[in-house]
Amino acid sequence: MTTKPHVTIHRKDYTASAYWVKTVEMGFDLDPAATLVATRITL
Repeated sequence: MTTKPHVTIHRKDYTASAYWVKTVEMGFDLDPAATLVATRITL
């Protein structure tokens, strides 16, 4: 097993995203045989 050296990431290294997520909606229909997940994301 090899280990990679620790790399420090500074806040100044980040750039703003090209878009913003305004809202996220998630709905779950839990069922042992078939669970359904519905999502809606507003950008």
